[in-house]
Amino acid sequence: MCELACEQTSDWLMVDPWEAIQKEYQPTAVVLNHITTSVNDQLGGISTSSDPDAPKRPAQVALLGGSDLLQTMSQPGVWSLEDLDLIIGSHGIFVIERSGSNVSDALAPLNEWSEKMGKNWLENIQVVRQLIANDISSTRIRQFLRWGMSVQYLLPSCVIEYLREHQLYRDPVEDNHPLGDGKGKGKGKLMEGGSNVAGDGARMA
Repeated sequence: MCELACEQTSDWLMVDPWEAIQKEYQPTAVVLNHITTSVNDQLGGISTSSDPDAPKRPAQVALLGGSDLLQTMSQPGVWSLEDLDLIIGSHGIFVIERSGSNVSDALAPLNEWSEKMGKNWLENIQVVRQLIANDISSTRIRQFLRWGMSVQYLLPSCVIEYLREHQLYRDPVEDNHPLGDGKGKGKGKLMEGGSNVAGDGARMA
């Protein structure tokens, strides 16, 4: 789905399938190191000029995540200090501010841990402030699908079509339905021509 979204909606984004095709779980730090090695060692860096003969520059590979991810990093025992030092101290992280996640609360323990190591992780944490409220997340998208609600305009059309074709995330859940009392849960019906209408009148993906 990520490949579909990038191929059909962007001329500069790409997907590296390496992590997904591994037989075992790969820690984030290992994935970042893999990408760094692939880009800088195998490809020789990145081009900064249209001149094909111009020298390439090493890429600074960083992690991009929401402020909820940053909060998990600030919880003792969730991430190892060794991995955090590699992720934040060596690579850096761009944090997208999200509603309900307090960035300042998450930064405080990270700063304390890094100072004990004689380092300053905060200089490698770039917070992207949320000027317009945006609570879209993969978790919320999956909830909407399971509730039989529409995700139109929340995802590229090609991804919605893929989800529809493979009937992904259609199993009912016990989460509180936003319409109350579980109304509409599991009542989505696939209509002819790719249109979906939920039993309670709400449009589906």
